[in-house]
Amino acid sequence: GDDRLYGNAGDDTLLGGTGNDVLNGGIGSDTMLGGLGDDSYYVDNELDVVMEEVDAGTDTVRSTVSYGLGDNIENLILTGEAAISGTGNVLNNILKGNSEANVLSGLDGDDRLYGNAGDDTLLGGTGNDVLNGGIGSDTMLGGLGDDSYYVDNELDVVTEGAAAGTDTVRSTVSYGLGDNIENLILTGAAAISGTGNVLNNILKGNSEANVLSGLDGDDRLYGNAGDDTLLGGTGNDVLNGGIGSDTMLGGLGDDSYYVDNELDVVTEGAAAGTDTVRSTVSYGLGDNIENLILTGAAAISGTGNVLNNILKGNSEANVLLSGLDGDDRLYGNAGDDTLLGGTGNDILNGGIGSDIFVFDTALDAATNKDRIIDFESGNDKINLDKSIFTALSDEGMLSSEYFQSNTIGVAGDENDYILYNTTSGALLYDADGNGQGVAVQFATLTTRPEITSNDFLVSA
Repeated sequence: GDDRLYGNAGDDTLLGGTGNDVLNGGIGSDTMLGGLGDDSYYVDNELDVVMEEVDAGTDTVRSTVSYGLGDNIENLILTGEAAISGTGNVLNNILKGNSEANVLSGLDGDDRLYGNAGDDTLLGGTGNDVLNGGIGSDTMLGGLGDDSYYVDNELDVVTEGAAAGTDTVRSTVSYGLGDNIENLILTGAAAISGTGNVLNNILKGNSEANVLSGLDGDDRLYGNAGDDTLLGGTGNDVLNGGIGSDTMLGGLGDDSYYVDNELDVVTEGAAAGTDTVRSTVSYGLGDNIENLILTGAAAISGTGNVLNNILKGNSEANVLLSGLDGDDRLYGNAGDDTLLGGTGNDILNGGIGSDIFVFDTALDAATNKDRIIDFESGNDKINLDKSIFTALSDEGMLSSEYFQSNTIGVAGDENDYILYNTTSGALLYDADGNGQGVAVQFATLTTRPEITSNDFLVSA
């Protein structure tokens, strides 16, 4: 049965037998054996002896004196009002302190240590331990294993040895990771900050406006909700502000940014690495950022800058603008995309879909000549801006009279303004249409497809 045994005074022996028993020896040096079942023991004397067999249940000792668990006993709860200590064993123990300053030692096993109130010292030992000091200025040392710490006081101290596992602090207050601790998760509902160290940290914010600083290392910073500020520091960092209007500064290294709000701000210094933004909203690259990848399932646009950009679309109909200068590479991916290389010798790849390749910047065969990788006649279009191709007066489909295709790419009569070299794939603009002037190459179709005037559009 589920028995309750009380020894009262004297050096008693209590035998619980089968069942979930309660054994309380009372005054004296008592010996207690619970037997099979989930037994509870009450200890008030350091000479009390508690004995359990292997696989005889999940057992708990409640003690008003310093106590170390014997073999086969899982849990220890310190009670009373004295500053006492508790020690585990090789099992996966749960150790809980009282309201005073306790020392809890888990030893081996994946232990959970709870300090409760008081300025406690928690020692995890070997194993993947959980250490929660509770109220007070607590000192926590996890030891070997992947340990988890709970911090609720800026005076809490977490200590880890080198190569002692991958450890995580969860904090309701602003906190900076000490040496040899990898990860920090901010919890609670306050706008607090978190700081990493020289390791490759993972820093996560809570639902408020956090400041996360990775410092050295290849860090991953996640803002969660709130208008967060993420500072990568040195290293190849990943910065994801999450929900809210976030400010992200990667610092030195090849950094990756995740943008989900058009008010997100990404800032990079000159010569600070090769950086990439992945965005689910229309986005234009700021200064010193090289690459943009559009993600998600919306038809959004992406704009580059003066650098040699790589711009990639998602599966929808994207508008990819190189913007300004640079020898850019634009990949439309799936969808009916519009690709504008801007100035520079760009590489354009529309990908799957009916794509439009736009030419609307001043022609220069040396510095502004694009390569179209995958042009498909009858499916894709080449859009020519009238302000650049001034001989083309009518908007809409290019007149067949204005197009000449041959093996050497030269004009055949007085109005062959757009020339195609079927041997090289070169596209050229002949401003006088009769070949007397020098035609300017503005693109190359690298697959050298057969094309017609119907593959061209003229726009204002």
